[in-house]
Amino acid sequence: MIIATEWPEFARIDLGLLRRVTRGDLLFDGRRVIASVAARAAGFRYHGPSGSEETIPESLQEIPRESTEEAIGVPAFAAAQGAA
Repeated sequence: MIIATEWPEFARIDLGLLRRVTRGDLLFDGRRVIASVAARAAGFRYHGPSGSEETIPESLQEIPRESTEEAIGVPAFAAAQGAA
């Protein structure tokens, strides 16, 4: 998985669900929108730009998870994969 955007929809994604529906375990966060600790706890091998901060920027923390998952189709995809 490669995250190459600062869009808030990706900052609050359910990493556990994402890990269950992806084949690989490599997550490259090119914009530092995901906390590396959370990604590793979900089972991803996390890589980000050098000097990456460990926390999600405050402006991205306020977004409700439910609305972002619906916006990017996570529930529908997970249901199709049998992970929901």
